[in-house]
Amino acid sequence: TMVDRIPFTNNVLSAPLQVGFIYMIIVSFFQFNFFAEPHQKVAKTPVKRIHYVAYRYISSLFSFFFLSLIFGLITLAYQVKFTATYGKSGFLVYWSIAFLTMSAVGLATEIMGMFIILFYPPLMGFWLIFWVISNIAPTYTSMALTNNFFRYGYAMPIHNSYEATKTVFFDVYKGQLGRNFGILVAWVVMLSCVFPFAVMHFSKAMGKKAAAAAKAQLEAAKRAEEEKNARGDV
Repeated sequence: TMVDRIPFTNNVLSAPLQVGFIYMIIVSFFQFNFFAEPHQKVAKTPVKRIHYVAYRYISSLFSFFFLSLIFGLITLAYQVKFTATYGKSGFLVYWSIAFLTMSAVGLATEIMGMFIILFYPPLMGFWLIFWVISNIAPTYTSMALTNNFFRYGYAMPIHNSYEATKTVFFDVYKGQLGRNFGILVAWVVMLSCVFPFAVMHFSKAMGKKAAAAAKAQLEAAKRAEEEKNARGDV
């Protein structure tokens, strides 16, 4: 039996509290594709590897920073009140939650994307589906009413973002807010530590592939020239 002591009074809130989280994962996924070409152009310049890694990391965080701001502004445009719990600071709290959430799910997608592209690029679609389902499944229903299997959700970014976001729009219990922020920050810190190694491995592997392709093209051109000369001798 579920008793909702603070029911929805504004149906617009179903957007940032439900579909909005799915959009966060999807937008962070496409952010990786949007900047693939600029990243390739920068990688071809004579930039040091450590500088390239810093560029990739900072550019990703800046993307998440502004994308999370846009998420907040869209919600604000629909006249959703952010002052229920934190007063005038409610929007800033929501923005910080959205930024940490997009950084967590986005960095995970970038790291997985770099490994998947090297292994088998068509798997990117399966990763997106897996990342959405694994995050959303333990989120929208009260954990006490779900099967114990879904308790893994306590450690997932979207579940903690959902619980933290509820404190912005409803004056609900905030005792677990520290844990929610802590888990989101832990995801960002952990993925930030893995990110440089993933970028270096990816750039090194792609460099080897490019060198092998250039060598094969050179050998093919050489063979074609030799065959042309042989036909000329005949």
